[in-house]
Amino acid sequence: MTQGEEPLEQVLSQLDRWRHLPKYRLEPHVDVLFGLTLPTAIAKWFDVKRKLYVIPEFPIHHRTARIGKQNNQSSNVDFAVFTHGGERVFLVELKTDDKSVSPKQLCRMRKACECSFRDLVRAVPTIAEHSEEPGKYGHLIQHLKDAGLVDGQGPSDMVVRPTVACTPTLVLVKPTTHDCPDGFDCIDFGCYADLIGRKLTLADLLAQYLRKWVEPAGQS
Repeated sequence: MTQGEEPLEQVLSQLDRWRHLPKYRLEPHVDVLFGLTLPTAIAKWFDVKRKLYVIPEFPIHHRTARIGKQNNQSSNVDFAVFTHGGERVFLVELKTDDKSVSPKQLCRMRKACECSFRDLVRAVPTIAEHSEEPGKYGHLIQHLKDAGLVDGQGPSDMVVRPTVACTPTLVLVKPTTHDCPDGFDCIDFGCYADLIGRKLTLADLLAQYLRKWVEPAGQS
């Protein structure tokens, strides 16, 4: 650690060094920083005037989205971002390396978009019923309730509000817009940095490092 650096700057500086090392994955270590700044970035990029809520690792029920064997298992999208009541919904996938974009993941997100986000929310209690950690889905439902997407006290009586959008917008956040897949809005790190770069410690520092992380790891 360098004397005089702020703690957050120390964290980002170390992540910047470590991302160049073999086998080190930057993505799972910065998701919380993106979770904190996504409302600002999405609001500005899509001109959303209302408050936005963020839920990480939002589950996509395979049977509902007609994925694979169409059973009660689920896959997860990195972030679901939505307005209160769910009139606007964005499913966001984060990649810190352009080469890590997975066609399989993109296909699952397209299927989630096709089936209706309202149905994905409605399927959460079913996932909970077949999960080894149903209590965590109770917390997820509470988050959905706080954001005005559902009513009820838990999985057994959860009701999706009619305001919840059917079709979400698919968003891919990655270092560059090279090979942006069909059906996705791509926000590259440079644009993301410009969207969040304000005079706030977190946003300003993250913006600085995002501009560095546009370059592939191991090349500087």
